[in-house]
Amino acid sequence: MGEEVAGRPGGGVAPLWPARIGLVLAIGGAGYLASVSLQAGGVAGCGPGSGCDLVLSSRWAYWLGIPVSLPAAALYSILLATTWRLRPGRDPKNRFRPLAIALCTVVVAAALWFIFLQDAVIQSWCRFCLATHASAFFSACWLLAPLLGSRRSPAGGETVPPTGGALKVGLVFGLVGTTVLIGGQFVVLERAGYVLVPLSLGGRAPKGQLTLDSGRFGLDPDALPGMGPASAQGFVVGLFDYTCTHCRRLHPLLKEAQAHFAGRLTFIMLPVPLETGCNPMIPLTDPANRGACEYARLALAVWRGRPDAFRGFDDWLFDSAGLPTLPEARMKAETLLGKTALEKVLSDPWVGRQIDEDVRLYIATSQATNSLRLPQLIFADAAVSGSVDDAAELERVIGERAPLIRNAGR
Repeated sequence: MGEEVAGRPGGGVAPLWPARIGLVLAIGGAGYLASVSLQAGGVAGCGPGSGCDLVLSSRWAYWLGIPVSLPAAALYSILLATTWRLRPGRDPKNRFRPLAIALCTVVVAAALWFIFLQDAVIQSWCRFCLATHASAFFSACWLLAPLLGSRRSPAGGETVPPTGGALKVGLVFGLVGTTVLIGGQFVVLERAGYVLVPLSLGGRAPKGQLTLDSGRFGLDPDALPGMGPASAQGFVVGLFDYTCTHCRRLHPLLKEAQAHFAGRLTFIMLPVPLETGCNPMIPLTDPANRGACEYARLALAVWRGRPDAFRGFDDWLFDSAGLPTLPEARMKAETLLGKTALEKVLSDPWVGRQIDEDVRLYIATSQATNSLRLPQLIFADAAVSGSVDDAAELERVIGERAPLIRNAGR
């Protein structure tokens, strides 16, 4: 811990242990984020549709098609190993100083680049990503300050000017490395924001119903909110949350797809709140998902009280510039049903039972797809978890999958 790097102005030396601690933390953070990305899981404390989820599921979370946290962890590890060569007297020929300068330059540039992406492009923030970048950024700046300044002669202890060649080589390779980092993210411009897993979810249904997961779930299209006519030939079950950003992006595309498959396909829309209060799969509610249970209750209450008004209420919640506040949503529901009628429907046990049943289905499909992300689309032969961000791609996915068919003879 008492090791030092030469180069403080005036002949002093900088202790290495603060930079090493920061790099160890950064390696741990990058390793954790890499494991989450590789397993298609979720970051602890960041639910589906949260800022962390939006950042880690974006194409900017990948470099040449692999999670960017993997090369980041390697970069931090190499820089950490390099610190053992920066002590006075350990590198008299100045071979490791350019390497350290190059690595530090890439680390600083990468931190600034990803902060820019989260702020201006993705417009969401990943707390774990920020903490990892902050640790690495601190360590790189701590090392760069003496490396770019004067260095101590291993023989006499007096300060001598930095070697110009080493400095130039380090900065040039640092800029090259930064270009490779950013360029690698543009090589694979498009990356699917969803996971499609073949599953055998369909089954023989009772008359007039759909059966999912070998009979564990029975759905009556006439008794559930949907997008399209209940008399359609085929059905796709959609699991969503009004507070989920991915779900809000998918909603207008589902409307386009429903029009494209008009008369042949209907989406059964089941709200699955991403909030601890009514969903045991969410151990900690993300701030972005607060109120999700109540939004779902209000939507189901509108459906239960006035099925003909549900589509308008559902579109209003989704199509607003931003999610309306809960008081606004409640006032809208009261306008459609009347205050007394709304209170009566909200107290109907059916509303709570339906949310519980939707969550049970979400748990089953999440375990099957190994992904907690919403939205989810369930077909007879597969389930899609995550957002399909292009209308043509969504129509292609739907067209290639077998819809759920309810048993005739109702």
